[in-house]
Order: sequence, then C-alpha cells, then structure tokens
Amino acid sequence: MQGAKGKGQSAKWSVVRGLVAEKIPFFILSAASCVATILAQREAFAPIRAVPLQERLANAVLAYVKYVGQAIYPAHLAVLYPYPEGGLNVAGVVLALIFLLVVSVIFFLWRRSYPFALTGWFRFLGMLVPMIGIVQVGSQPMVDRYTYLPQIGLYILVTWGAMELLKSWQHKREVLTVAAVLIAGALITRSYFQTAYWQDSETLWRHTAAVTHDNYIAQTTLGVRCSRKGNLTTRSRITERLLK
Repeated sequence: MQGAKGKGQSAKWSVVRGLVAEKIPFFILSAASCVATILAQREAFAPIRAVPLQERLANAVLAYVKYVGQAIYPAHLAVLYPYPEGGLNVAGVVLALIFLLVVSVIFFLWRRSYPFALTGWFRFLGMLVPMIGIVQVGSQPMVDRYTYLPQIGLYILVTWGAMELLKSWQHKREVLTVAAVLIAGALITRSYFQTAYWQDSETLWRHTAAVTHDNYIAQTTLGVRCSRKGNLTTRSRITERLLK
C-alpha cells in the first residue's frame, strides 16, 4: 500500500517537473525581452518625476483592478495615463488589495472543483508582472496594450465559468450563443469608437486630455499641435489649465 502511494506521489511530481521544465524557455525569453526593453528605453528610467518604490507597488495593486474593470467595460481609454498629483488614494489601494486577495483565495479554495478559475486568474496576474509598473519605464502608471495577452486569462475564467454555470440548462447552447453575439457586438462597437480617436495626433491627445485628470503630457502635446496649426485659442486654454 505504501509502495503504491509512493509511486503515485513520484509520478505526480514527475508530471509537475515536466510542466515546469517545458516552460523554462518561455521564462528565459521573457527575461531577455525585459532586458531588451530596459536597454532600449534607458532614457525613460530618468523621467521628470522618479516614482518611489512604495508608490509603484501601490499603483501596481490599483492597476490590476483597473485592468479588470477595463476588460469588463472598455471605455474612457487613453494613450497615456499620468500618475495622480499628490500621490495615490490610500483607501483605494487598500480596497484594491483586499479585492485581489479575496478573489485569489476564493479561486485557490475552488481549485479542485473549478480549476479553470485559478488558472485563468493567475495567468492574468502573472503575465502582467513584467508590465505592472514595479520597474518604472516612463511616466505612465499603466498602459492599455499591456493587457492584450494577460486578459486571455480572464477570458478563460469567464468562458469556462459560463459553461459551468449553465451546464444543467436545457438551452445552454442557445443562451451562450446569444450572449457571445451580444458581447462581441458591444466590444466591436467600442473598438470602432476608440479607433476613431487615432485619426490624427490632435484628436488623439484631445481625447486623452478629456478622459484623464491633470495630464500635463497630453495637454502640453495638444498645445504644441494646436500652436503648429495656428489654433492659438486652444493653446491659450491649455496653458491656463497647466498654470492652475
């Protein structure tokens, strides 16, 4: 009996070692990509305001929750988000941390019944680690494009979760089909409106300044663009905002 149990444990760890070993090349490629990014953007590590480590860690917690929110409702997206003037909201950071911990613990406890939940959630959390802002590159606390691959984890969670939730429904195929069409249609519509802001630099930065707060980079860039086009009225308004 003991021998069979020992063989079972040995086989289990053999599978685990194989799963870890097969991913080592991907970790190496990821590390190489991080090094290449650091070397390519060396100047960005000396931004106008160097952000302290504790603020970067707090921002990482907030960014995770904001990225989840953007996956659910992708609106008010901007090409650049600034660090908030006066520092981060402590209460917001604490609530975001509690949310991440509670969700992680729940999915860990569900790992045997619903393994897709733990897999999807930690895929999302893990793939964002290199881009979550702990290592500062530039003056932005978060970037939308960093979530393209990590959000696949959330899609796994939602897709398998919906299948599990509706597994006993008689018309689950029809319900899931209608839901998929509605969600895809909504996302396509949002994509259409979002890409319209990229028609030219002035439109892009005007939208960025409108959906973010105290974004001096967006306001300055927009002011320069307007000045070059001779739109001095807009430039004057932007200058007044920057001087407030």
